[in-house]
Amino acid sequence: MPLVAALRPGILTYARFAREAQKIVVLRGFAEVSAQGLTVLADVAEAVEDIDRAMIAQRISELESRIEKTELGSDLDKLITRSITS
Repeated sequence: MPLVAALRPGILTYARFAREAQKIVVLRGFAEVSAQGLTVLADVAEAVEDIDRAMIAQRISELESRIEKTELGSDLDKLITRSITS
């Protein structure tokens, strides 16, 4: 009987047929382990070396700036509270 698990965002390391390990960034998805092997279905999967770190740093900076400008009791606070309590 196969085992299915949800994947959280992170780095997935794998090796095929004893080759050098590869690393990919995965954003959400599922992994299925069965007698036939492992199958990964991901919304986004990108090789670590292909990630544009400058773009990610810029995006984080933009989001942090937006958060600083957000007033208490805003939609962001409500969303955070809802995600913590659910």
